[in-house]
Amino acid sequence: MTEQSPEELEPSASQESHGAEETPEAISESEMMEEGRKHLDTFPLMVWQRQKELERMRQDPASDSERAATLEIEIAELSDQIDYWCELIGVQVGSLGFRGYTEEEAAEEAKILKGMVDSGEVADYSSAEKEHAKRTIEDLLQMGKGWEAIRMGVESKFIGDDIVMDALDVVAEARAFARERGDTAEVERLTEELRRIEEWRGL
Repeated sequence: MTEQSPEELEPSASQESHGAEETPEAISESEMMEEGRKHLDTFPLMVWQRQKELERMRQDPASDSERAATLEIEIAELSDQIDYWCELIGVQVGSLGFRGYTEEEAAEEAKILKGMVDSGEVADYSSAEKEHAKRTIEDLLQMGKGWEAIRMGVESKFIGDDIVMDALDVVAEARAFARERGDTAEVERLTEELRRIEEWRGL
């Protein structure tokens, strides 16, 4: 995956001061929600990227200790930002990793998980969360939403080579179909999605 520069990691003034320069009252609720969702769409992926790099470095005695220390700092800073935005826009952090919900989404999710436990389909809520995440990833792949499947995999700790390869396959098929239809805009969008997935594959 393309390496993020330190500048890209630095929070904006409003984030760094947790709203001191631009308080939540200074922007509308919808703008704040949009801003928070944008950050919470990317920060968990950036944390995962750095954790994977750090794991590889720890397995190599000759790795750069200074780089490892930098990664640990970046992971901590990004994790703080995730906590900050979760609290600011009122979303929750799931036990299997970050998953942001509105109150309505959280209630619907809880209903699904409770139904799985009550029906005896799974033994407990932890198993229900894992099975539900697995099904969601499979549904996203079937719909041709490869990048979203990868993101869901990261959030639920289900990411793996099989998901990445499946994502590549479904997006490539969707692009071929778009080409047949002559949908240039969709071909361009899916080409960009393939590029992003290939970057993940290279991690």
